[in-house]
Amino acid sequence: MTHPDAGLISHAAAPTEHGWLVVGVWESEEAFRQSGEALGPILRELGVEGVRPRTCPVLNVVTR
Repeated sequence: MTHPDAGLISHAAAPTEHGWLVVGVWESEEAFRQSGEALGPILRELGVEGVRPRTCPVLNVVTR
């Protein structure tokens, strides 16, 4: 897995009262899927369970 992952536009992570909230903006759903395939085994190895990714279409991205 490369870092940053191919196709990743933006990434933010923050702790919440229920765990972590991670938001990524990807060039495509395929790029997101490929990253998840690589990241899943790493998370399991670290003991991270219960990750439930959700996707939604992005209508606008603003950068500097």
